[in-house]
Amino acid sequence: MVFSTFIQMGIALEKLGIVNVSFQANHVGAIITGTLCLIMGIPMRKVKRNGLFGVRTPWSMKNEVAWVRSNTFGSALMIVIGLIFYLYAFIIPGEYMGFAIVGTLLIGVLIVIIASYHFYKKSITGTNND
Repeated sequence: MVFSTFIQMGIALEKLGIVNVSFQANHVGAIITGTLCLIMGIPMRKVKRNGLFGVRTPWSMKNEVAWVRSNTFGSALMIVIGLIFYLYAFIIPGEYMGFAIVGTLLIGVLIVIIASYHFYKKSITGTNND
């Protein structure tokens, strides 16, 4: 439903002359990838520690506080990245879409790994001010 809504919105904006984008497979791929990020990001904040789903860094797997904080942060970041991909579908030319998606995902993963380490260090030193 979200997918078809964004496709219809994009077509309507193009017909009204507000945006000048013809949908290519790369634009549809950005919307699908954004939707997958939203689908995975929403339940991630509530998941219990496991080896399959969530932010599974060595630090978050050792410490429950680091797990909860890492997954809460990762969930919020994944939702933001999903919404950014929806914007990409309308503003980035198709030939650059793959680079934009992969680059954004790599930056997001790096941020979550650093944040997970930060949450772990804070939890073992006993300081709660983030």
